[in-house]
Amino acid sequence: MARGGIRMPDEAEPDFPSRFLACGDTSSRRTAPGVVPKHPKAGSFAGRPTHAVCRQPVRSETRSCYKVGMAPHRILIHVSRSEHRVLDPDDVYFLRARGGETEVRLRSRTPLVDVRPIGEVAPLLEPFGFVRIHREHAVNIARIRILRLQADGRDWELKLEPPVNKVLSIARDRLAEFRAALGESGG
Repeated sequence: MARGGIRMPDEAEPDFPSRFLACGDTSSRRTAPGVVPKHPKAGSFAGRPTHAVCRQPVRSETRSCYKVGMAPHRILIHVSRSEHRVLDPDDVYFLRARGGETEVRLRSRTPLVDVRPIGEVAPLLEPFGFVRIHREHAVNIARIRILRLQADGRDWELKLEPPVNKVLSIARDRLAEFRAALGESGG
């Protein structure tokens, strides 16, 4: 049944109790298979958490939020052909093309190297707020501190937040796309 436009779980859904918890359940204790601990903020519906608090179901095995059609909350960096590293996109400051590979710059001094070219890696990060600013760079918009004109007065550059503090040039042909990503129109 629906109450106020929110779909409530039915008795006809036997998988619901064993497969899903309300999003935000940070309980670290394990429960027996098929037993769902009650989410403290959720409304009660036959002892099960409802979708009224959070519409994002959580797999009880992994406790990670997801929505159908939504991008994953983690990305894979291909360190080598046989090794991949899982990263949170918010930890990435910028990407830099390096030959046929891509440097992935994090907080640490040493960047990770993805064996794929930047043309393959940058589109994967666009849903997380990354935008190409140059043929060699893609930047995380959330990590930009300053946007300013260069000394020549024609070109723009940006400075990233500490501890990276890197200054990157913005290509003239990418400036309109960059400003649009920031929610600005015009130059």
